[in-house]
Amino acid sequence: MIRSLLAVMVLAAFTPSGIHSTYESAKADSDISKKPLIVVVGASWCSPCNKMKKEIHANASSFTYANLVIVDYKSKWGRELYTGSSVPAIVKFKWNGSKWIKTIRTGYQSQRSLKRWINE
Repeated sequence: MIRSLLAVMVLAAFTPSGIHSTYESAKADSDISKKPLIVVVGASWCSPCNKMKKEIHANASSFTYANLVIVDYKSKWGRELYTGSSVPAIVKFKWNGSKWIKTIRTGYQSQRSLKRWINE
């Protein structure tokens, strides 16, 4: 437990924006902090996915209230978390005090609508 807490603290030091490079680090951070976990499932050939990815990285400093990761729809986590056929898909896990609640949105989301939905 102490080892995983230390790992998350080290990762957090290098991801001040809340944007993570792996699902595992984003989930571990959310498990400890109870911040929402946002998984954007996309594809390299998908124009709306690429637009969202670019906008997310351009606004990285505004994602301090959530842990966010972008995964490919063919990856292990992309396939496990989202079984639909439309990308981009945004999977939100929000702590309600006793368990994680999962909700999904599909299609391009502007930064404004994404932030509003995360905070719902």
